[in-house]
Amino acid sequence: MCTGSQLIPLVDVGGLTSSRSENENLLKEKAKEITDAFSTIGFVYLLNHGIPGSQVRASARQGRSNFIVPQFLCGCQFGL
Repeated sequence: MCTGSQLIPLVDVGGLTSSRSENENLLKEKAKEITDAFSTIGFVYLLNHGIPGSQVRASARQGRSNFIVPQFLCGCQFGL
């Protein structure tokens, strides 16, 4: 569990290519970093992943909209 003093780990995946055999050691290293981040902190920030910023922003907007609770549902009905 993350406490206030812990930071979200940054993992740079920019050195990975589509050819697994060329980067097997690097792939294993990055997989361990990601696994460790999720196991200890619960989050990871991937750098140089190659996904366009517009797509990342669209995914973030969609994610936020999935958790919007209409105002009429908030309140004593659900004990909030």
